[in-house]
Amino acid sequence: MDYIKELGNHYPAAEKALEIRRDERQAELLAGTTDQPMVIELVYLNGVLDQKDKNLAVFDRLPTGSSFRDVVSKMIIDQLLAAGRSRDILGGSDGKAEFARSVQHVSGDV
Repeated sequence: MDYIKELGNHYPAAEKALEIRRDERQAELLAGTTDQPMVIELVYLNGVLDQKDKNLAVFDRLPTGSSFRDVVSKMIIDQLLAAGRSRDILGGSDGKAEFARSVQHVSGDV
């Protein structure tokens, strides 16, 4: 991706093409007509374009419980932590309860 970013820095038309591709991926995601590789591409394109803030905006528009929301949350965990959004990382659940469930699962008590 760094090579693509460098290309965009030297050729404005290439950067514009990346923005168009990102916008297409975002529209497909929000319309529910996408797949996981395109979601991953969308997050990476936002990074290459130095527009990571758009990841949070897209995340906020995805419905709770969406498998794509889970994919995005894992990819932007640093952004969510920096924004103080630990509940989004845990899927909206209480942190202590989620931790307890995880411990039970690992210890075989489930």
